[in-house]
Amino acid sequence: MNHLKRIAPLSGFILLIGALLAFLIWPGRPIIFISGLIAGGLVLVFGMYLNRAGILASLTGRSVRSLSGAVIYSLVVLALLAAVNFLGFRHPYRVDFTEEGVFTLAGQTREILAGLQRPVEVIGFLGEGDEGNRQRMKDLFESYRYHTSRVSFRFVDPFKNPGEVAKYDVSEAGVLVFVSGDQQTRVVDFNEEKVTNAIRKVSRDEKKMIYFTRGHGEREPDDFEGRGASSFRDALKKQQYGIETVELLQVENIPGDATVLVVAGAEVGFLEPEAAMVEGWLGEGKSLLVLADPGKDNGLGTLLAGYGLQVEADRVINTNPISQLLGFDALVPIGSVYVSHPIVADLRAFSFFPDASSVKLIEEVAGEGIDKQYLVQTDASSWGETDPEEIQSGRVRQNDADRPGPIPLAALATAPARQSAPPPDAGEGEEATAEPAEAAEPDSSAQAKSRVVLFGDSDFSSNQFFNLQGNSDLLLSVIAWLSEQEDLISIRPKRVASRTLMISRRDALIVRLSTVIIIPLALLTLGMWVWLRRRHL
Repeated sequence: MNHLKRIAPLSGFILLIGALLAFLIWPGRPIIFISGLIAGGLVLVFGMYLNRAGILASLTGRSVRSLSGAVIYSLVVLALLAAVNFLGFRHPYRVDFTEEGVFTLAGQTREILAGLQRPVEVIGFLGEGDEGNRQRMKDLFESYRYHTSRVSFRFVDPFKNPGEVAKYDVSEAGVLVFVSGDQQTRVVDFNEEKVTNAIRKVSRDEKKMIYFTRGHGEREPDDFEGRGASSFRDALKKQQYGIETVELLQVENIPGDATVLVVAGAEVGFLEPEAAMVEGWLGEGKSLLVLADPGKDNGLGTLLAGYGLQVEADRVINTNPISQLLGFDALVPIGSVYVSHPIVADLRAFSFFPDASSVKLIEEVAGEGIDKQYLVQTDASSWGETDPEEIQSGRVRQNDADRPGPIPLAALATAPARQSAPPPDAGEGEEATAEPAEAAEPDSSAQAKSRVVLFGDSDFSSNQFFNLQGNSDLLLSVIAWLSEQEDLISIRPKRVASRTLMISRRDALIVRLSTVIIIPLALLTLGMWVWLRRRHL
């Protein structure tokens, strides 16, 4: 019995330690941990029962007073640690020891976070199996949370929460949805620049208004047929743009809240007063998107020429086999070359332009400070066909009169406000634009820029082709640049050097045994030895 009294408590203690080690080594096998915990607890209680007389006697001796002092000291130390932990929680301080400053936000981001006036909730739609992206998101938003409590973040598994997927209209995993008040936007393929811009966008009540012109046979944003632009409209609404339509002959001025005016495939030309109204409004530092079509004179040629842009009288012929593999004919050129510009900086997918004309930059333009460049081009295998009879016959071939590839399909221009184009002719157009000119503030006008983007095709914006490859991303990027370029910030991405430690399976086992078993057991053994030594003094 005496032998059992001595060995029972020690056996119970060893079983409990073994259960803990089993949990650390095999976390996926809880049955081992639970079994060891129950067995160790029962043996330990049994040992304490056998030694109950000695335990009761020790509680009344000198050792109890020593133990009481040790307990008091321990409680004081724990109280100090709790106070330090509480202060650290209320007033956190982080130090980034990484060489590249991976966990340090840019100065522009910190300024925006410091100026937040209302909470912003960020929802990351990622499955539980995507641990890599989850950890990357968590690390990034921990940095944001360090600078402000107004940004909250949570994960949603799109496969387990169909209700939230439907609520936020998420169509793919990996989307970040930003919500603040009534504002909402989303980001895919996130980084600090995109996240900061999204936070800035939803934290303000200002809503950018996009107006589609009507009355000239344009593609209607409320038309759900193949030719309509309802898909374009819905995508803009998801990005929290306001969408309206305007018939220029029915109004004296273009609405003052309009940020971007979209002319989507006008089949009938704008009348002179309408073109003058657009020209005067654009000169106020506004933005214009023109989607032209081959053989259709939209009446805006003079306005566009004032910005150095022009639609050519040709049809772009495509001989790229990719288009043929998708079932398209030679009249569907592929926008496979994106010229360096923020609009297309993140675009990777090709864009398709069914039945397009090429665009051209006019070198000599009346006006100062006009910057223009091409945006999207085909590869060298395409050309601009100038003979309509060849196109009708279906047997096209490139000759000297045709424009050789690569063919520009889109171009853009910026100009200082009020200096971008000649003033409109005297008459109704001048009267219509005189009042806004006087109402504008001189300082903001001096800094504002008029922006124009011209495409030689409008079909790619239609419901039939909007979601094809990179068409939607290209159009949304164009609208974002036209409406918000001055509000966005640019943050250089951090370059993380690759430092990989390659170890063998044997070395990995040694590290695991050393850190999980040998070192803890050594410390435990040393502690027990010190305790026994002090007990016999």
